[in-house]
Formats: sequence, structure tokens, C-alpha cells
Amino acid sequence: MSVLLPLSFSLVLLVPTLVHAATLGNPGHGSFYSGIGVISGWKCEAEGDLTIVFNNDGQHIPLLYGAERTDVRANGQCLENAHDNVGFVSIMNWAELGDGTHTAVVYDNGVEFARSTFTVATTGEPFVRGAEGECHVPDFPAPGETMRFVWNQHTQHLEMVSDRRGGRGRNGDDDEEGGGICDRTPQVVSAILQEFSRTDCEGVTTADLASIGELSIQGFSLSLLKVGDFAGLTNLKFLYLYNNQLTTLPSGLFAGLANLEVITLSNNQLTTLPPGLFAGLVNLEGLWLHRNQLTTLPPGLFAGLANLGEIWLQTNQLTTLPPGLFAGLGNLWRLCLYDNPGHPFPGVPEIGEPGLCQ
Repeated sequence: MSVLLPLSFSLVLLVPTLVHAATLGNPGHGSFYSGIGVISGWKCEAEGDLTIVFNNDGQHIPLLYGAERTDVRANGQCLENAHDNVGFVSIMNWAELGDGTHTAVVYDNGVEFARSTFTVATTGEPFVRGAEGECHVPDFPAPGETMRFVWNQHTQHLEMVSDRRGGRGRNGDDDEEGGGICDRTPQVVSAILQEFSRTDCEGVTTADLASIGELSIQGFSLSLLKVGDFAGLTNLKFLYLYNNQLTTLPSGLFAGLANLEVITLSNNQLTTLPPGLFAGLVNLEGLWLHRNQLTTLPPGLFAGLANLGEIWLQTNQLTTLPPGLFAGLGNLWRLCLYDNPGHPFPGVPEIGEPGLCQ
């Protein structure tokens, strides 16, 4: 009996560990955060909506589940899965939590599965505008080397800046074709350069552009985008354009971005969208269009987006919706439409828990 009893307990405990294995990577326990960053982690199987709560304030912030994490199974986790789409992610301005120690608790369908305690440092403001500054750190990243850091308003960080000039690629190749980004919208150029900690727009190559998986242009006071701004970003998965001053978008803006999974356009001043704006985005899973001034949507706007799972359209000025607007969206699990003059819309059910559409 003394031998078999502990063995039986170990078998009982082993099964849930394998099935429900999960990790909250950011914010990591004991880590330090500032500026704008990413909430991220992984969970082998999601039973329902994933959310995160800070400091037990009761506000459940939605997390996007299904991001590819090839590292998880490579490290021996989630081996029972037949895929690598076990990651969850969201964007966070850590300054909104304030200075000091904080707790984060992650939930799956209301059940806690991970938590951490971490520390935030701020400048005293949620978002600093108009500041400039730089510093040099000796013996970093190696003894005898000095790294230059420059303040970046868009990320609210001091970012490493390389002084390397000329047309060299990320791998040091001299013969890579130039990406030609200097004629793009200035905020787009700035965001792309930030990905490589460089200042020379002439030196960005096509290989550089193809290596970008995530691009954040939020809070840039961006009022205009043009066709070609995102050309060459063939492997881009996450595009963040929220908290700007966009009033319109050109048709063809997202052409060639077939790998896009998430587009955030919330908190702008968009009044309408051109037909076919999202055409060809066959991998799109999440689309945030809430808190704009949209009055109409063109028929067929979401046609062909079979993988689309989330559409946030709340807090706009929509009075009617085109017939069949959401037809063919078999994977749609969250549709937020409240706080529009025409809500509730006839024949269009709101999908998902309303409390998570905020």
C-alpha cells in the first residue's frame, strides 16, 4: 500500500498537467516593464475566451488566442497538439498601471490558469509627447563596446540605435536589393526603421521588409496612409494602427499582405471604408474597427475572409448594415456591434459575451 498509493496520486495529477499546460511569458514573474509592450504566453488548449486581469480590479482584458508558437512543441510542451497555434497576445501600455509592483492573472473561460507579479516604472505620465533624449551605455552589449539609446515616443522606450550606415542588410550582405522605403508615409518609415534600430531608410532591404512579423504605428498622430506604405511586408502578421487620426483609407492599402492575422484600426476617425479593402487577407483572424465614426460599410467588405474570428464594430455611427455582410464567416466567434445608432441590427445577432467587447 505504501508504494502504490503515491503512484496513483502521481498518475491523477499528471493528466491535467499535460492537457492544460500554459505559461504567462509577459509580464513575467519578477520582471520589469515600461512603455508600450506585449502581453504574451501560451496555452495548449483554450476552453473559452482568454482574458487577463491586473491587480484584481475585475476588468477582464481580452487576449487573442491562436498565435503561432513553434517554440512550444519544440521544447517538449503541447505534444498532444497537431498544430503550433497555442499562443495568446495583446498590446499593453504598462504606464497605465502606474509605478510599483503589480499582479497579473490570466483566465480561460473565467478559470485562472497563470499569474505573475512584476514591477512597472513610468515617467509619471501615461504617454509622453514631445520629449527628446539619448544616452550612451558603456561596455554594452560587450566589454569595450558602447551602445547608444534614443527616446522613441511611439514605443515610450529608450531604444538601441545602430550607427551603421549604407545599404547593408540585417545579415551584413552588401548585395541585397534596397527596399526603397524613403518615399513612404513618414510615420510608416519611422516604424519600419525602429524594427532594425537604424536611421537610414535607404539601407532597408527587401529581405529586411520580409522579416517583419509585427508593426506598430499606434499613437503616431497618423492622419493619412497611401498605397505602397506596406509593400514588401509579406510576412507581416500583426499590424497596429490604433490611436491615430485616420479619416479614410485607400483601396489596395493591404494588398500583398496575405499573412496578416490581426489589424487594429480602433480609436481613429474613419467615416467609411473602400470596397475590397481587406480582399486577399485570407489569414485574417481579428479586425478591430471600434471607436471610429463609421456611418456605412460597403457590401462584401468581409468576403473571402473565412478565417475571420473577431470583428469589433462597436461605438461607431452605423444605422444599417448591408445584407449578407457577415455571410461565409463560419469561424466568427465574436461580433461586437453595440453603441451604434442602428443597434440592435435586424437579423444580425451579436456574438460573444458583450462584457468582453470593451
